[in-house]
Amino acid sequence: MTDPSPQALEGRCHCGAVRARVAPDPATVQWEGEDAVVRYTSSPTVQRSFCRHCGSRIGKHAEGNPRVLLSVGLFGPQTGLLLRKNVWSASKPDGYALPPEATLHGTT
Repeated sequence: MTDPSPQALEGRCHCGAVRARVAPDPATVQWEGEDAVVRYTSSPTVQRSFCRHCGSRIGKHAEGNPRVLLSVGLFGPQTGLLLRKNVWSASKPDGYALPPEATLHGTT
């Protein structure tokens, strides 16, 4: 990934075979290593992807939705991102603290 914008967020799978760069416009994702990405249909309208070499989760894409939901694990620990929504918060680990401003789902 050449000439990254200072506002762009870059990430990679564990082995580095798959790289993603999210531009300031979050609808724009640039990929390297597309040939290492394996996709499977996890439900009738959702495809999930992972790296064929190291097994890192890459993300998911819902049919009819232009967004690709990337796994936060692709990015380093210092992203500056804030958690807005947590799905299945009832099953989170005991030591996992959710920020008070996060929208919680699956809390019952």
